[in-house]
Amino acid sequence: VKTVVKSPKHKTNGGIQIRSKRQPGTTHVIGYQCDLGAKYWGAIYDEHRRRKFLTPLLNSDEIKVVNKTDWNDYHIICKDNTIKIFINGQQTSDYIEADASMAAVKGFIALQVHSARHPMEIHYKEIFLKKL
Repeated sequence: VKTVVKSPKHKTNGGIQIRSKRQPGTTHVIGYQCDLGAKYWGAIYDEHRRRKFLTPLLNSDEIKVVNKTDWNDYHIICKDNTIKIFINGQQTSDYIEADASMAAVKGFIALQVHSARHPMEIHYKEIFLKKL
């Protein structure tokens, strides 16, 4: 997945869901979330399954690669049991899934913004998918 994203509000939290499935009877999606916004840029979170970050959050030096007021190139490479994220050409995550059953999951790709008590918005454009 390659896209261009912008998060104009500082406290925004969203992401791009990959290998995801709808949790029956809920509005939840289960799967890998390639995060963006606030302090979450470039991390991988396991949404509604293990419910934890699978990669570290960026530190203050690394987050400088993110343009906080304009568009950012966001590139996800997901092949076999590996997920890599690049923001503006800099790699932010390199995750290898040890659980073969999770690595083999097929699912959809979705654009996401978290619900919150304050308004949030994320802009996506120029979305490209390439089968590896």
